[in-house]
Formats: sequence, structure tokens, C-alpha cells
Amino acid sequence: MSFTEPTFLFGFLPIVLAAFWTARRLYSGSGAVIVLVAGSFAYCASFGLPFFLIAIIGALLNYFALQAILSHAPMMRKAGLISGLSFNLGSLALLKYSAVFTFFAEGAAVSLYLSSLVPITISFFSFQRSVFLLDAYRGGAEFDVLRPRMPGALLSTAAYLTFFPYLLIGPISYAKEILPQLKMESLGVRRKTDIEVGSTLIVIGLFKKLVLADTLGQNMVDPVFAALQTGQVSPIDALIAILAYYVQLYFDFSGYSDIAIGLARLFGVRLPINFNSPLRSTGIVDFYKRWHITLTRVIARFLYSPLSLSGTRFVMRRKLAKLAGRIISTWLPLLVNFTIIGLWHGPKWTFVAFGVIHGLWFIFETEIRLTARWKRYKKRTSENVRRWHGQLLTVIPLMLTFALFRSQDLQQYGQLIFALQGDWSAWVVRGEIRLVALKTLYLLPLAYGVALLLPNAYEFLRRYRPGLVTFPVSTLTPKLLRVAWRPNLLCGLLLVIMSLAVIFQLGSQTPFVYGGF
Repeated sequence: MSFTEPTFLFGFLPIVLAAFWTARRLYSGSGAVIVLVAGSFAYCASFGLPFFLIAIIGALLNYFALQAILSHAPMMRKAGLISGLSFNLGSLALLKYSAVFTFFAEGAAVSLYLSSLVPITISFFSFQRSVFLLDAYRGGAEFDVLRPRMPGALLSTAAYLTFFPYLLIGPISYAKEILPQLKMESLGVRRKTDIEVGSTLIVIGLFKKLVLADTLGQNMVDPVFAALQTGQVSPIDALIAILAYYVQLYFDFSGYSDIAIGLARLFGVRLPINFNSPLRSTGIVDFYKRWHITLTRVIARFLYSPLSLSGTRFVMRRKLAKLAGRIISTWLPLLVNFTIIGLWHGPKWTFVAFGVIHGLWFIFETEIRLTARWKRYKKRTSENVRRWHGQLLTVIPLMLTFALFRSQDLQQYGQLIFALQGDWSAWVVRGEIRLVALKTLYLLPLAYGVALLLPNAYEFLRRYRPGLVTFPVSTLTPKLLRVAWRPNLLCGLLLVIMSLAVIFQLGSQTPFVYGGF
């Protein structure tokens, strides 16, 4: 049951919301939490028995691991952490990366069977639950309410681990961000602002996904990549596919995040913001402060930082030279960090290549910013000039690496890039650009205008704190366009127009692109 399905929007969601508010009025906050858990269980069940078992039984096993971690016995704490992480990461490796079995005899049949059992986006909740256990092991006041024999510990844990707005594709949230909100006595109180802000985010997210991302994919991206399977494509088709996928993937994933944050806000819960105008980034460092923010912070905290710290200690013990020290303490941890980010999306060489390229790019940019020449450049130029230079240098590499995500393999990606070297003289054929119809091209500049010029959903709703901020970054929206949402007639009309556009697209929806990761 996708967030874009009419069954969810006009059936499941209103029923769960009504039950949530009613339970709060009759049985206080604990009643509201019970409805949240029951609704999340029902949502999991809509994806079939394999997903339900992995999600729900996995949550129960994580609860038992948590209780062991929160005990005072050191051996129990370690056993709880190891067993919980083994289940989370082991099930992820077995179900999502079963393709490795094809290297062995009879492996193809095993891989096919395991792939059929893969729950949708198991990576997201596997990571969130693993982070949950690691945080509990390190200790934190937010876990006090979950300790053994505390009333409601199982219920609160279930609510956090199965909360349906972020269960499938994030945002990946920390316990310290969500648990205090689930324990508030005011949880379940119906607030006008929560309904207005949540509904606005949902409409914006649906518009991004159904009107922009799906239309771009169906008309400009999918036909070109389908043609690459059978033969060559024209250079203009290849260029349009690269340009279109760049914004399609952004609108698809950020649209989902908007919907998820909006759904949570309807229930009075604020989730962390996952996107902050990443296509306007001024460099790869800035990009990862704006794109899939919640994954970036998890990988940086639990992978890069420990590796970098260990490397630094190794360098200090061995008293290595400056260059060797940089390689071991910074460069290698960054390469591992980004390779894992690539592999997190799936067991494909295109994802590995994506991670390695971005890792090398990140290292190069970081080193450039440490040079004397960069410091002189900063003194000579204004912030606006540096921003424009950075955006111009960033956009093309990002477009080319995004295309790796859409390519089936490195060979297809090579075909796409090679197609750009074809004959540009015969790019129009009978009023069409070969595979992409001229009449649909208006959507491409429209999509880029929205992504590059208009305020994003959180900037638009900034007066009402729509979500939790992880990485504070400067706004890149032109001053004249930094409009802010208000509960007035003009904003209401805008939402009505967007809602009508969404309704017309409900029958032609496609799965979320990031749902495949």
C-alpha cells in the first residue's frame, strides 16, 4: 500500500487518524500510541506476509535485544548488541544481497527465491534499528522509559520501530528525536497547525512524485533506457534522459520524504528533514549536507568517524609523514564511507562506481579547500560569485553520476555516455526528438525551475517548524522568491490546484524509484 495509492490516502489514513484522535480523547496518550502501533502493523500487513514477518518479528527481536542492552550486566549488554546487530544486518545481507549466491553451484535458484522474499526497502529500517541498538548501548536519557519493567516499554519500542510514515524509505530517525515525542502526554491531541502543515507537505510531496517525477520518467527517461537495451539512441535523447533523470530521482525521493514528514506531522510527530535543495549544491561536500541527510549523518557517525579516529591514532603511534597520515586518517575512511553508501543501495557495480567516484570527488574538494590558493580565491571573490562557480562545477558531474543509478549495469551506462558522441545534426525527426516527443519537453524546464529557483517545502513552511534540522545550511533561493506559507486564501488556492493535478495522476502512478533501493 503505497503512500500514493487512493486506498491509502482516502481509506487507510483517514481511518487511522480518526481512531488516533478518538483514542487520545478517551484513553489519553497511551491509547493514541496503541492506535499508532496497530495502524503500523496493518500497514506492514498490506505488503504481504514476508514483509510483515521481517518487520514485526524483527521489531520484537530488537526489543529483546534492547532489554538485554539496558540491563546492568556487561555480558548481557554485549550479547544483546551483537545478537540484535547480527539479526538486522544479517537479514539485510541475506535478503538484499542474495545475488552473491549466483557464484556458487545451484546459486541462481537460491538467489531468485531469496530475492522474492525481500521486503520493500529493508535497508532503511535495518539501518534505523541497528542505530537504535548502538545508541542504547552508548547510553542516553531517552532510553530510560524503555528499561526493563518500565510500564509501556514494549509499546513505546514498537511505536518507534514500526512507525509507518518512516518505515519504508525513511527518513532514518534517531531515538532521541522520536521517543520523547511518543511519550508526550499531548500525543494525539488534534491541532489545527499540525493538520495544515502536514496536509500541505503531503500535497507538495504527491505533486513532486506524481506530476513531476513520474511524468519525467515515463516520457523522457524510461523510453531512452529501454531503447539502450536493444540498440543505440540519438545524442539528444541521451542528453534529455540524463537531464530528466537528474530531477526525476530528486523529485521522487524528496517527494516521498515530504509525504512521510507530512504524515508524521498529522500525528503530531516531527521527523528530521531529509532534503534541503540538494540540486543547488555548491560542491560535493555541500551536496551531502542537503541530499539524503539522515543517511549521510548515520554513515558519517558510525562508519567514517570511527575509521578516521582509528587511522589518526595509528598515524600518531607510527609517527607517519604528513601525506601518509592524510591518506590513512582521512582519504581511506572517506573512500570506505562512500563505497558503503553506494553498496547500501544494492549489489551492483554501478552503485559501487557511484560511491567510489563521489568518494574521490569528496577527497579532492576537501583537499582543494585546504590550499593557500583556495584561501586567496575566497578573499578575492564574494559569496555569490563562489556560489555560482560552485554550482556550475557541480551540476554536470552530479548529472553524470546520477545516471549510474538508472543504468542496469556499467555497459549500459557506457552506451548512454557513448551516445552523446553521436550525430547531432539530425536531432529532429518529424516533429519529435526521436524517442522523446517535443510536446512533452516543456516539463523539463518547469521541473528545473521548481528545483533550482523556488523555496523547498521546508523553507516554504519555515514559520511552522515542519521538521527537525540536522545540518543547518544557507538558503540558495533568490530573495524575490523566498515566499512563506500562511493559512490564507492564496496558499489555499495553490494547494487546491496542486491537489487537482495530483488527482488526475493517481491512475498512472509508478512505484517510488528509491523503493528499489
